[in-house]
Amino acid sequence: MSLATYIKTHQERFIQELIDLLKIPSVSADPKFKGDVLAAAEFVKDQLLRAGADAVEVCPTAGYPIVYGEKIIDPAFLLCSCTGITTCSQLTRMSSGTPRPSLR
Repeated sequence: MSLATYIKTHQERFIQELIDLLKIPSVSADPKFKGDVLAAAEFVKDQLLRAGADAVEVCPTAGYPIVYGEKIIDPAFLLCSCTGITTCSQLTRMSSGTPRPSLR
């Protein structure tokens, strides 16, 4: 199966997983969301494990946690990638005031 076919076949799942992550109010600039930031880190950890990572851990720091994951297919070809994820989306406020991502 080609990569494009795989993405198209699983598109709805990918979108739902992103929406589930965006539902966690993990605004790291506001200390009242510290628990939610940790919940978001755990969510990412669980997703990496479900995707087949060999090892994943949430690493505490002096500030906010980072999530480390690895998948070694061939030790002769190691790749290191450090990524900061910033998401910007239009949020629809529910009556409770909780941001809710919506797909448009």
